[in-house]
This record gives sequence, structure tokens and C-alpha cells, in this order.
Amino acid sequence: MALYSSTRDSKVEIYRVNPIILCLLAIFALALQSYLPIPLPSTRYLDFPLLVVVYYGLTRRNAISGLLVGSIVGIAQDALTRGPLGMIGIVKTVIGYVTTFLSVRFDVDSRGFRFTISFVSYWLSYLLLVLMSLLLVHSPIPVEIGVRLLASIVNSVIGVLLFSLLDRFRRQT
Repeated sequence: MALYSSTRDSKVEIYRVNPIILCLLAIFALALQSYLPIPLPSTRYLDFPLLVVVYYGLTRRNAISGLLVGSIVGIAQDALTRGPLGMIGIVKTVIGYVTTFLSVRFDVDSRGFRFTISFVSYWLSYLLLVLMSLLLVHSPIPVEIGVRLLASIVNSVIGVLLFSLLDRFRRQT
């Protein structure tokens, strides 16, 4: 199966995720993101809501719904943090759009692509947060390249495993 398809007649498989499962998954990811770092401080670098947005963007392949899910999950994550309201919402909205944009151009069912898109999404979200915190809030986020590199690899591995598990709940439209 080709990684990139350039023919106009090629069909893109679009899947539907049960909205109840999506809501429960988002709530679970937000709860995990908020409460897991309390007993395990090293897990603060993991971004479970990001993985939910990436998975939804890859399966649904609709830019509007990717933007919507990204913004809702991001604003909900903003509400649970002490940072400025809206920054994570903007970042997750961008990630939702980018993943849906890429999902119609590439074979998104391969584990290699899922790992890569999770890795790139993690770095894109981190770089956008650093940039916005510098330009908008004038409060720089510490740049921890080594820790973030390890966290992006761990997030990507978790993402590939999680996406494989969630594929059992999707249905083709």
C-alpha cells in the first residue's frame, strides 16, 4: 500500500467514532493528564489529550470536526491548568487541523505513520506553546530538549498502542 497517493480516484476511508466513546476517552485523558502527575511527577510531560485529538483527526478526516474536537479538548485542558486560558485550546485546534489535513494524503493505518504523526504533533504543540508563551504572555516555558525528546518518543509509542486499541471501536462510514 502506498504511503502517498496521487490519483484522484483513490478512495479515502473515513471512520466514525461513537460520540459517547469519544467523550469518555477525552474525559479519561483529561483526568489522567490532571491527576497522574501527582503521584508520578515524571508523567507531567505526557500529553494524553493530544493523543485523543490526533486519533480523532486521523480517523474522521474532516477538518471542521478535527478543529472542533481539538478546540473543545484544548479548552477543557486549559480549564484544568493554572496557565492562561486559551493557549492549549489554540494549540490543540491547530493539531486537530494538521492531523486531518495529513490524514487525507497519507496511509494513516500504518504504525510508522501513526508514530511519526504523534511525534510531530507533540513537537508542534510544544513549539507552539513556547512561542505563544513568549509572544503573548511574556512568560517563557523552559526549553528542556532532552526531556522533551524522551517524552515525545514515549507519547508516540503510547499513541501507537492506544490507536490500535481504539481501532476496535471505530466503524466505517
